[in-house]
Amino acid sequence: MNSVGAKYDVAIVGSGPAGMATACLLGSLDRKLKIIVFDKRPETTRDHKLAIGSDSINAMSKFLMEGLAASTNCVNTEAARQLLFQLKSWSKKSIPTSTIETTLATFAKERLNITVHRDKAFNIKYVAESSQKKPGELSFDDFLKQTGGARVIIGADGSKSEIRNVIGAQKTDILNLGYLLELKYKATPNFKPRTYLQGSTQFVMSSGFDFETAGKPRNGNSGIITLHKFVSYLTHRILIQGTKGNPENPWTMSELKEHVKDNGKIRKILDHFECYLGSHKVASLGFNRIVTFPMTIYRSSSVASLYKGIIILLVGDASSGLVLERGVNKAFLEATQCARAVLKFFNKRKNLYVGSEESIDDTKPSSVQARVRDSEEIVRGTPKTISETATLPSEFIEYQAQSHSLFLREVRWARFKHFILYSAQFLFKFVLSLFFKPFEFFRRKPS
Repeated sequence: MNSVGAKYDVAIVGSGPAGMATACLLGSLDRKLKIIVFDKRPETTRDHKLAIGSDSINAMSKFLMEGLAASTNCVNTEAARQLLFQLKSWSKKSIPTSTIETTLATFAKERLNITVHRDKAFNIKYVAESSQKKPGELSFDDFLKQTGGARVIIGADGSKSEIRNVIGAQKTDILNLGYLLELKYKATPNFKPRTYLQGSTQFVMSSGFDFETAGKPRNGNSGIITLHKFVSYLTHRILIQGTKGNPENPWTMSELKEHVKDNGKIRKILDHFECYLGSHKVASLGFNRIVTFPMTIYRSSSVASLYKGIIILLVGDASSGLVLERGVNKAFLEATQCARAVLKFFNKRKNLYVGSEESIDDTKPSSVQARVRDSEEIVRGTPKTISETATLPSEFIEYQAQSHSLFLREVRWARFKHFILYSAQFLFKFVLSLFFKPFEFFRRKPS
């Protein structure tokens, strides 16, 4: 088993579905690649289910089958076939996030000899000077010393990506598709969260669609359950008071009831919440947290760049964020594109592999080494985007274009799904109003 301090070709930051999928694809199709994965979380923290579409599974499967068909010595044939079987078993199913992460991480370590390090010590922060880092943080330049001279670093560290900051990229093309209200509560063992379909049947009682997701089980209970509800912009604004109502500063049920005591519509939602919690075996009625936030789509202004001659790539939520169950599918599609680009890069430059007899060093000049040196001359320690440097290999310029194209396609799908969702909600409400209107006469109070 490899360890920190050894030499690596590729370092991946983030062991979520996007990071581990990329690592497994690379390791299965090129056994010569030395890969290491870092994560600041000591263990998986998410247990909510992800709906995996057939399109993302088909893309990864096709990529693996192409590698198997090539029959090169680099391909780990047995591992590639096992990964292919595992991926196909997830198609069109809802799989807990923790299951995806754990399954892929175990496969990577046991079948592909990929190092996976999970430790709070890898809390990477991009700072201009190492002296600016806070206690418990690892500056990116210090992190580079632990990557074993990796020539490619892949950032799969989520929506608040620090690797994105390293290459000087920003979130752009931000699109808001609506607002969510979330109630978090503790559940008893074996509690099963309510699905979106089940939540939709409660429309009359709850005044809107809702569904639930589950956190990782802890201390003998089923973890934290999150009840999600779609709300209007006006409701969102009422619930945001300064910093109150954000995920960092949530409301409790009692605080929020006092805050909206004169708002009948929001009180109706809270009454439904209380009724729902009271009808279930909740581990602690005293624990409840309520927040509201926009459902936002975004992309990074750059997903491929150079930093001190090292190639930096972004995948998953670090590259772009989606909603309405497309995030993990986009991540798998992007992981396939990223892995394809990385394999092309190393296959064209055999002397870049760790352990290669022609491995680059300062005493053996080559065109590739000159390119790396040129990159260092241009970058000079400052983050540069693709538009600012012409030395990024063509494989990764192509990857950036593919990632952008994928994002635009996913945005069109998200807009369509959003339109269908809210059209159905409006139609449902209209039909209900027609159904209940004849009975309003009998509910009128006598004058």
